[in-house]
Amino acid sequence: MGSVRDKKNTEGLWFCIFSLGCWILSKITIYYWLKAPIVLNPFDDGFYHDDSGIIFSILLFMIVAYILAIVVRKVHPDNIFGKVLACIYMIEVTAIVVIIIGLFTWWS
Repeated sequence: MGSVRDKKNTEGLWFCIFSLGCWILSKITIYYWLKAPIVLNPFDDGFYHDDSGIIFSILLFMIVAYILAIVVRKVHPDNIFGKVLACIYMIEVTAIVVIIIGLFTWWS
């Protein structure tokens, strides 16, 4: 019985590690995308096709991270690492929604 529980804990741990890796990759991609001089150029009027690929990869990494955290919470509900990741992701999504709503109300 103990070996089955250990196998489940390591499986949940690997899901959490992959989820955290995708989340970190999305943040690194956002950082390097914003660091590019062409992104923050106020005299530039265009949306480059390279930007759409970067935005797609950022969203893909974030969605995969969130889905893996949800899978860990459903399949391994006793995994503490999964609970912490799910809380961090919920806080992040809440902050993003609040910032977007704040920006739209400020611009209007």
